[in-house]
Amino acid sequence: MTGLLGGSESSSPSNAPAPHAGADFPRTTYEDNVRLQHALCTQHLGVRSLFAYVGFSMGGQQAYHMAALFPGFARRVIVLAGSARTSWHNYCFLEGPKAALVNSVDFHAGRYTSPAVRGTGAFGRVYSAWALSQAWFRERCWEKCGYDTLDAYLETAWEKGLGAWDANDLLCLLSTWQKGDITVYNPEDKGSLEKALARIEAKCLIMPSRTGLSCCALPSVPCSTGKERIPADESGRHLFPARGQRGGVQAPETRKVRAHREHLGTHGGRRRRHPRRLQIHPGAGTDIL
Repeated sequence: MTGLLGGSESSSPSNAPAPHAGADFPRTTYEDNVRLQHALCTQHLGVRSLFAYVGFSMGGQQAYHMAALFPGFARRVIVLAGSARTSWHNYCFLEGPKAALVNSVDFHAGRYTSPAVRGTGAFGRVYSAWALSQAWFRERCWEKCGYDTLDAYLETAWEKGLGAWDANDLLCLLSTWQKGDITVYNPEDKGSLEKALARIEAKCLIMPSRTGLSCCALPSVPCSTGKERIPADESGRHLFPARGQRGGVQAPETRKVRAHREHLGTHGGRRRRHPRRLQIHPGAGTDIL
């Protein structure tokens, strides 16, 4: 597993030494992340190709970027609730939690000396509505997560959960998300997402959210040969188990992945051990964004 730059585990504003600490940490891109992952595999681990690259949310966006930037390196790609290009709507709604954070009284333009918990807590509260769907709220799914009231869920899972992150780390991740676009690698395509997707050589299993507001399905973008698309959610929640949160991917989604092993060229027989095989699950610990 690899952690996103800015996600508190890999190099991030919160752990970088001077002069790149805190607000002085450079804004990173998916390209930065994917190039480092590719170099880790090929130059340091001697891995020539990946059996599968699996990613959820921002990890799913990374999967698209790996497939686009290094065709053939990942033989299979599984994208869970991710997008090949961040939509303008997605870009815009991220400005909401960002504004709540940067305008908080304890943020101090990113040069805080103690955790900016007012700002990160506000960020979590604002983002919570976008991470879920209208159906999630109608069905009172917070009760399925073990909370008696919606306020208890928001306070624990979002204000305290997401609020426990470093403020500059959150902004670094948000910037990476907003700039996600695989069309930048081939300027001759003039921004055509359809052409960029057609260049992908890996067998792909694309599982967009049907009702979630973060990375919903885009029916106007067709899948090319070898790319299968399966809307994946029941109540449209854009969550993996993370800090302060309970629950994650539902059993129906797991069954759907298993049911499409044939498309990916895998099957449910006994696994053969392969000493040179590495599977990367992008963004571990950061995919609540």
